[in-house]
Amino acid sequence: MKSNRFFFNSGVIRQDLRQHGWIGILYLLGLLFSLPLQMMMTELSPRAPRMVLQNLFSDGNGDFQNLLVMVFPVAAGIFIFRYLQSKGSADFQHSLPLRRDRLFLSHLASGLILLVVPILVNACILAIVKMMPDLAYVFRWYVLFKWLATLLVLTVFMYIFTVFVGMCTGQSILQTAVVFILLLLPAALGELWGFHFRTYLYGYSTYYVDNSMNWSNWSPLVQLLEQNLEQFDRYSAFIYTGLSCVFGAAAFFLYRLRKTEAATQAIAFSYFNPLFRGGVMVCAMMVAGAYFHQSNNNPGWTWFGYIAGAVIGFAGVEMLLQKSWQIYSRKALIRFGGYTLLCALILYVPVTNISGYVTRVPDTAQVEKTTVSLEGQVYSMFRNSRTNSQRDEAYINAIRDLHKKLVVTRAKGPLPHSPTPIRTINVNIAYWLEDGSVLSREYPAIPVPLIEEQLKPMMETEGYKKAVFDLNLLDQRIDRITLEGAYYAEGRYAENPKTAVITDPQEIKEFQEILKRELLNMTYEDHTDGRLEWATVSVLPSGKNDQTRYLWKKSFKELDAWMTAKGYATKVKLIPANVTDLEAVLMDPVLSADRYSFPSEQEYRFQTSVSTPVPITDKQKIESILENMSIYESGAAGYMIKFKMTGTNQVVYGFIPEDRLVP
Repeated sequence: MKSNRFFFNSGVIRQDLRQHGWIGILYLLGLLFSLPLQMMMTELSPRAPRMVLQNLFSDGNGDFQNLLVMVFPVAAGIFIFRYLQSKGSADFQHSLPLRRDRLFLSHLASGLILLVVPILVNACILAIVKMMPDLAYVFRWYVLFKWLATLLVLTVFMYIFTVFVGMCTGQSILQTAVVFILLLLPAALGELWGFHFRTYLYGYSTYYVDNSMNWSNWSPLVQLLEQNLEQFDRYSAFIYTGLSCVFGAAAFFLYRLRKTEAATQAIAFSYFNPLFRGGVMVCAMMVAGAYFHQSNNNPGWTWFGYIAGAVIGFAGVEMLLQKSWQIYSRKALIRFGGYTLLCALILYVPVTNISGYVTRVPDTAQVEKTTVSLEGQVYSMFRNSRTNSQRDEAYINAIRDLHKKLVVTRAKGPLPHSPTPIRTINVNIAYWLEDGSVLSREYPAIPVPLIEEQLKPMMETEGYKKAVFDLNLLDQRIDRITLEGAYYAEGRYAENPKTAVITDPQEIKEFQEILKRELLNMTYEDHTDGRLEWATVSVLPSGKNDQTRYLWKKSFKELDAWMTAKGYATKVKLIPANVTDLEAVLMDPVLSADRYSFPSEQEYRFQTSVSTPVPITDKQKIESILENMSIYESGAAGYMIKFKMTGTNQVVYGFIPEDRLVP
């Protein structure tokens, strides 16, 4: 006699295996062709070393494996429980002399057998292949076990999640679509909310939030599409195993509650309808709003996108739920108004200052250390601050003053229109707090005149200079210093600039001390000087392969005198003797604002078609031009210059502000 406490029915399982066995067979063959056969077909060259595999996803035939994991577990979850989507089949299955929980567990076990057995068989074959003496590949047992565990965890999760979605829907096509949409949803929502906050939440830090959250890891489908399963660690395995248990339990209880009349309905349980309507509308509004905002950065079109998204999302949901395109009614209009208001609040409330996000500036006592980036180099800002910076109260207070000003600046709005371009900068601020958390803010395109009063004292603090210039490196032993002249040729830095190399230990030590003094003595005006530097300085620390770059700025008079005395200046700097056939042409600021970004031959030809170039031969003027060559800012008034390097065919282009040259 069979025990009634046995949870599975062998008859149901055998029937499922006969009816849907093709899923397991194809999965087995797909995995076999994707990895073991690929390894065996690769011939080992007599002279070539064996290839070492660190993982069996990206190093093996990973793209095909990922496709298999995306397709077959979902197919098993759809086909094995497909009887639920047809009232006749559902009535027949539920008329069997089996309790619902036993029937569900039997079907669930059938799918697990179809999916797990092919993986285990392939793992055994891989173990045999690994021991083959003439195999072209080498991999450790740990790599094989990790591949097995990752594939098992993801396959089981995809299958059980598909079953769970099937319990909530009444149509197989909709079930398939919803499975992939929901698997993409965590990453997609993260990106959409990030865009929404970036657009409307003042101070939202894109870099820190996006990198700390790493939205792609929140979606197994994105991980499969990006082929980064080699990063699938034990924590991910625990999370997906836990989610499989949660979704499995939820599917079990929903199956017991599901009515056979739910077949062919879009949503099997009516109390899910409000969540379905609201979720689709919010997503549709965010997608449409982001699309129109990026296509045309105009508030009117952005609002049009939100409204269009709400209408399309609501109409699509209603047509699915009612299974008809005739959805217009007074009741539908009232429902649309209510859901639109709710979705608008969901989008609006998080970007207000209700939580104090916009105006929050931590107290000095709360801050362990802090840093700021003014040039958008956020990665190096976070990296250097974690490793190099120490608590500097003067630096902390200077950044807090700047932060307070930025908060107030938002209320004042941008500067009024100016006939000359207003310089803007991107400000990124990060505080490492005593409680271990990080408070990060990002302020793009801030007009410099609005915050100049706070920028000046902050940029002149020693803490700022240490964080930005990595001054600790200049206290270490250095093996070599390489200098390369900084000037443009054909729209980019010259490929063969004037260079010099310092290798003498005594000269290197003197150079380190002088450069460090120059950097520590830099004023705000030195920082913001738009003149192109004389040279880039590449420093190679002893025992390291990576070089650190500094700039030999034109304001470094002590360094300039030392370089001249040692004979390095003429090897690196542009001097009148290097220049021939110099011409200057007055630029049109209006035309240049839309066209010009870097000096180039094409741009010079355009400018000469508008204005007549003026040849310059006076040595003092040439020397002044070389001294004042600057980085161009869009719409700035000035002259574009062109000259040849003496003794070469190299042509150099540059920009001189109008107030620094009168040909």
